[in-house]
Amino acid sequence: MARSPRDNRFRFSFRGWQTGWYVVLRLPDRLPALDWNAYRNEILEWLIEQDITPNDLSYLANGNTGDGPVVPADGDALCVLLRRAADVMRFAMQFRCRGITPEAMYAALSAEASVHKFVLADLALVAYDAIRRFVLVYGDEFRDWDDLSDDEQQFFLQLVREYLEHPARSAEQMHEAWLDRRRLEGWHYAPEVDLYNHLHPSMVPFSKLSEREQAQTRLMGSVIASLAPMLRHV
Repeated sequence: MARSPRDNRFRFSFRGWQTGWYVVLRLPDRLPALDWNAYRNEILEWLIEQDITPNDLSYLANGNTGDGPVVPADGDALCVLLRRAADVMRFAMQFRCRGITPEAMYAALSAEASVHKFVLADLALVAYDAIRRFVLVYGDEFRDWDDLSDDEQQFFLQLVREYLEHPARSAEQMHEAWLDRRRLEGWHYAPEVDLYNHLHPSMVPFSKLSEREQAQTRLMGSVIASLAPMLRHV
């Protein structure tokens, strides 16, 4: 079990909302490595117990490893990234976290809303239209954005979020990261898309995609990388 919130040997600081995550950070203490690692494991166990799924709704790291979200901390600092504001409050009650004032939370929520509700939606529409026009060149059908179901739109929006997290990745790296995340969510290969049953024809390594599908991946990455800096300031 995680230690009581009254235990103030460890205390995090709330750093607001950054690149898709709420950030809480603990600077390194002069403690034996075993104590530090044990505490890190307690946090991970608590996240799992609370269904704040690691690598999906949360991310725990000592610095950047190159295979996850960018962590705004030096290598020795303990950083916890959380997707939902409510989980920040739960975390703070359990592990102590200073800086969670009404003003700080309002600023963090506003920052999230500005990207997810406005910037992200605009960017998704541009990226989707670019892919649609690319496919139409080959004479294939491709539905308009407004003809997609809510689930289909949300699936595409999540893909855009993942691209925004790592805009410098190559098309192959982006696809493999997408593939790894979908596998964790229980997705499998099928010839046709079935969002309800978590089936998708792109559930194969990048090298197994057709040349056109690889080109679509490159096109999407290019559109997002080129427009994201401008759209974030809209």
